[in-house]
Amino acid sequence: MINKNFGKRGQVTIFIIVAIVIVVAIVAALYFMGKFTTTSGTKLNPLQDIDKCVRESVQLSIKKVLVGGGKIEPIFFKLYQSGKYNYLCYQENYYLTCVNSYPNLKAFVEDEIKKDIGPNIRQCFENVKQDYTNKGYDVSMGVFSDSDYSVELLPGSVDVTIKRRVDIRKGSSTETSQTSDKFDIGVMSQLYDIVGTVREVINQESQYCNFDYNGFMALYPTFEITRIEYDFSRIYVVRDRKSGDEFKFAIRSCALPAGMG
Repeated sequence: MINKNFGKRGQVTIFIIVAIVIVVAIVAALYFMGKFTTTSGTKLNPLQDIDKCVRESVQLSIKKVLVGGGKIEPIFFKLYQSGKYNYLCYQENYYLTCVNSYPNLKAFVEDEIKKDIGPNIRQCFENVKQDYTNKGYDVSMGVFSDSDYSVELLPGSVDVTIKRRVDIRKGSSTETSQTSDKFDIGVMSQLYDIVGTVREVINQESQYCNFDYNGFMALYPTFEITRIEYDFSRIYVVRDRKSGDEFKFAIRSCALPAGMG
């Protein structure tokens, strides 16, 4: 009987130790994933607040570049049914193929989004600073410039990286303290693949005076492409069937004089 009880107690002890190890591992994982150091049990969410604010700004900018054909505010465009269709490839003369106005469309779109969200990012940080200051925290933030954040189009997402020091404290150093110097925010979007498809349209139009959109859709059924011939130009709409996002733009290539088309 003594040996049996001892064996049972030993098993219970082992289970308790394993449970403690698991709990410690989970806490450690959450600690490092959050990128924040916390010296008390008080729960702060500045990272979550900034993430939400920046995410909303990026989502709005994505919609703008989709509607604007790669630009937040189109300048050189074709007006069609009250919509401004940004010229991505243009040739003023008849018969000649168009000249690609955006040879690096992906980088251009990234820069457009970056410029558009810049003021909002600054405001996101200011909002957090004001909010936590009003709650009695001491908040300090590092200097922030255009070189401290970047935007990158990736398959399935638009990623924003922000490098800025943020310190939030309350009372002595033994109480509440949180610090972060980097924010990685990924916004789900099919913009990367859409831009890649638009780039293919431009390349073929600039080389062959035409883009076989029906053949392209047969190979890549995730996209729906419509083209309308209008006033010596072509109005394109590239739609991602999965997300419903539409990239709208115009091309003038190999235009024929009136009566010859």
